[in-house]
Amino acid sequence: MKKLSLILGSLAVAGTLSVGSQPANAATYHNGYPKTIRGNWRTSTTLGEYFVFHFSKYYDFNHAVVKTSHGWHTLKEGAASINPINTFNFPARYRKLSAHTYYIIPTKKWMHRYNRGADRMKIYKKSSKKMAIKYHSAKFGWATRLEWLYKK
Repeated sequence: MKKLSLILGSLAVAGTLSVGSQPANAATYHNGYPKTIRGNWRTSTTLGEYFVFHFSKYYDFNHAVVKTSHGWHTLKEGAASINPINTFNFPARYRKLSAHTYYIIPTKKWMHRYNRGADRMKIYKKSSKKMAIKYHSAKFGWATRLEWLYKK
């Protein structure tokens, strides 16, 4: 009887350990930005201005480029140098929603309190040279239109 209870007990422990050690990949967040979207991207030109986005492993930042009488110039100072609404300057982590769709959030939950712009975003990769971003703001909710970016 002792042997039978010992065998059953060891089987129960072994069964729970084997089931409990399987990873759940469906809701896994990965640190940084996906490799497929890293690099320099730009918006289309409107009214002599476009924005350049740079996605590195952990951060993204953007700046404005304007056309003057002397050609295209990057603004380096002042409020006009960035687009504050569409800025996500946080260390990021992402979750893959489908084959070419990524859901990106800050690594720390409290970080969105100190930002004027987006607190999370969805990125839709259409091709190797084209992607779209949909921003979410705590104040306004999800954006109604996509911002298209082109590989620079």
